Amino acid sequence: MYLFLLAMVMGMANALLSPPTANLLPTNSITVQRYIGSQGFSEITDWQYFDEDNKNVAPPPFDPRSPKRTVESSGSVVRLFSGVIAGVEGQKRRSRGEDIRVLIKEFDSSLRKVAANEASVLTQLESENSNNNKFFVPLLGRWEALASDFDKNEWFRYLKTAPPLDGVEFLVFEYAGLATVGTLATPPELRRSRMPPKRGFLGPAPPPNLPPFQQRASYTIAIIRQALSAVASLHEAGFTHNSISSSSIVLNSVGQDKNEASGIYAVDGSRLKVMLGNLGFASRTGEFDAGLRARAKIAGVDETSTLALSQWAIAEDLFNLGFSFLELVLGNLATGVEIVAIDASTLQRQFDIMDNDFEGFRDYVGEGMGFEEAIRFLGEGEAEGGGEGWLFLSTLLLARESVAKNINSKSGELKFLTARALTSMRFLN
Repeated sequence: MYLFLLAMVMGMANALLSPPTANLLPTNSITVQRYIGSQGFSEITDWQYFDEDNKNVAPPPFDPRSPKRTVESSGSVVRLFSGVIAGVEGQKRRSRGEDIRVLIKEFDSSLRKVAANEASVLTQLESENSNNNKFFVPLLGRWEALASDFDKNEWFRYLKTAPPLDGVEFLVFEYAGLATVGTLATPPELRRSRMPPKRGFLGPAPPPNLPPFQQRASYTIAIIRQALSAVASLHEAGFTHNSISSSSIVLNSVGQDKNEASGIYAVDGSRLKVMLGNLGFASRTGEFDAGLRARAKIAGVDETSTLALSQWAIAEDLFNLGFSFLELVLGNLATGVEIVAIDASTLQRQFDIMDNDFEGFRDYVGEGMGFEEAIRFLGEGEAEGGGEGWLFLSTLLLARESVAKNINSKSGELKFLTARALTSMRFLN
């Protein structure tokens, strides 16, 4: 295994930043082991169309096929590396039976504000949630600047990837595994078919059969319940995530074997620990960017009201969470190896095309080949709207409409949807 000291990459001079960011480890105690991969970012544009009288129209009369939303790659990249805590600090942690592994995120120069924001948000959450029941992946440190004697050739030689460029920034996290809800979007039969056979007495033996459907369904519910609770805790701490996706819901384990939370044979919810990651776009409740104000205005929400916009921001988190949950259910409970998984962005695009018609959208999803068991699972129960699962998802996917309706209600009684309240829905219990 190749090792590379992070101290060779980042100089100590001016590396430790002023509060609120805390560095719990000196840079020379971290060893980079391997390059994992990269994360990209997408730029999402919501389009408005106006007639000659400057009135909003949808769809636009000159071309009904014009999109309401477009998604394009931003070109910005975050590279991921695995590493360990070395030296005296590593020995101390190892003697206490603690995990010494870390995850290192390298933000390119165009994402420095994202890195700074993620570090700031996590530091504030850490100071306000010092108990062991953390709902976010803890940050260990933030460093910038390359050492004057940094050797690019050595970096490439050991890690087999391009060396950091000037202006990058590094965040170092406790290791929570690499699996996310997006990992489970690949159907388990397909994941099983890709596993290498094990050697047995009579020759190669195929992997064991999958656990029974009901056990996998119960585990899927456990993931959803914990993820929803994590988002509720984030909201109750005074933050909204603003970029929830299946890749930001981390499937951690209470033990050091992180695969026990995400493998195709994982069914023990007591070993699961769901955490939130990718908080680079999170914000304090009450802080709103221009994009959120514009989306709220389109829905008829008063863009000058802090209360209304705060509820809208929470509703957007729930809306995005709903598609992540649907991606999980359709993927993890799918049957067969021939089907193609549907990701959350595809589902959301179809929902937009159908003008947020939930009943029509439910029928569209139900037509997917290989999803029969998952659809049957969502349809269980006597809830209005086709089943307890569909009622739960409709509450999430229509959260924004619910906020707009309540804000504009003339009854004088405001009722707002919260993630914590949703944890008590029958589907999850």
